[in-house]
Amino acid sequence: MIFRFGDCEIDSGRYELRRAGAPVAIEPKVLDLLLHLVRERDRLVTKRELLDAVWPGCTSPRAPSPER
Repeated sequence: MIFRFGDCEIDSGRYELRRAGAPVAIEPKVLDLLLHLVRERDRLVTKRELLDAVWPGCTSPRAPSPER
């Protein structure tokens, strides 16, 4: 599925972010986070849900580092 916003698009099938048609270098967890937010764009997403979806197994109430 392709999500478009402004001059950007996220292609979940190719696991790629593009801006003005050109691929953008992005860390995998950042792309996971963006994908989750655009998939759930019509509702409030809680911090706990984000942690569970993007950093499964994280038990800390503080935000994990991007490489986790």
